[in-house]
Amino acid sequence: MTVGAIITARMASTRFPGKVLAPVCGKPVLLQLVTRLFFCKEIDKIIIAATTNGLDGAISKYFPSNMMFRGSETNVMERVIRAAGRYGIDIIVDITADCPLVDISLISGMVSHFKKHPELDYISNVLNRECPDGLDVQVYKRKALEEAYTYTYLEESYYIQRQHVGWNISRMPEKFNLQGYDITITTEGAELYNPKTILTLDYPEDLKVIEAIFGQFISRKRPLFNSADIMAFLKAYPKVLKLNEGLRRKMPEEG
Repeated sequence: MTVGAIITARMASTRFPGKVLAPVCGKPVLLQLVTRLFFCKEIDKIIIAATTNGLDGAISKYFPSNMMFRGSETNVMERVIRAAGRYGIDIIVDITADCPLVDISLISGMVSHFKKHPELDYISNVLNRECPDGLDVQVYKRKALEEAYTYTYLEESYYIQRQHVGWNISRMPEKFNLQGYDITITTEGAELYNPKTILTLDYPEDLKVIEAIFGQFISRKRPLFNSADIMAFLKAYPKVLKLNEGLRRKMPEEG
């Protein structure tokens, strides 16, 4: 089965327009994310699922055509399903462009586990959040997403639901075989337990935090830093997290 990382990305963010191409250590942050994902041996393909909004033409300039897909700006579920279909992806590693610090070693572990348990439809480290927001990984079957898509037709709030992707599978435990990936089963994983830390890219203030982290490790020629490295850095330099403290974060139910 083909495993593909599908990265949903768009330029027209309401809180931070153009954030996916914001510079971090001399490169667009999306390019920094993709560069790291190339080192994940469990991923067969990396696809950028951008939108048909003309602004997203800027994203296409950084990636070859065989890594790009453009679809609906508002119906993100459909965009990801169509991208997976076009590129023959059976197992989706769901990543958003506003999570550039995602850990490739964590992805490898989750995908490996998922492939060993074909009875699973979905696995993630966010069913019961333990790690910082921004280190989220969801892995699921394409056919499960397609099935979840049909169920959203029955909901009055389907417009909001379809702005999300794997989350729609996770909120239907009666229909899908879900599993949470326990990061605390190892000593290293236990160090990551910090669900209140925010490492997503939603606001310009978040970019300062992300750039501080990338800068710390890239300057030391360690571009493949992992989650434990990040948390050790933040523990040593707690003032970094003051840079994006107190900002309001949207819940999935808000769209």
